[in-house]
Amino acid sequence: MRRVQRAGAMDAIEFRSVLERGAACLAASRRTAADIAKLRELLQRQRAAGLAGSREAYAEADSALHTAVLACSGNALLSEVYGHLGGALKLAVNPDLWDRALALREINFTRRVG
Repeated sequence: MRRVQRAGAMDAIEFRSVLERGAACLAASRRTAADIAKLRELLQRQRAAGLAGSREAYAEADSALHTAVLACSGNALLSEVYGHLGGALKLAVNPDLWDRALALREINFTRRVG
């Protein structure tokens, strides 16, 4: 946790990306119909928060979505590590970097794949 908190923004972003991409690959092959329904619900929550321009609501919805993807991976160790490090990784990235335009681009991307 201490090491993560000392990480620079780019290191934290890259680390999360590697972790989340691997989890997403596992989740895609292991998900259930119930998982898909839950992920769609969380995507909708994320979209609504982004469109409303609420940084706090978007961050909460985004966190819930990422946590659900990790859970769908079926890998308890991966989920636990992410659970312990996830908050610290998000704190390593300055919240002032949140950009509504970036959130809207992410929403539009997930709409195409979701």
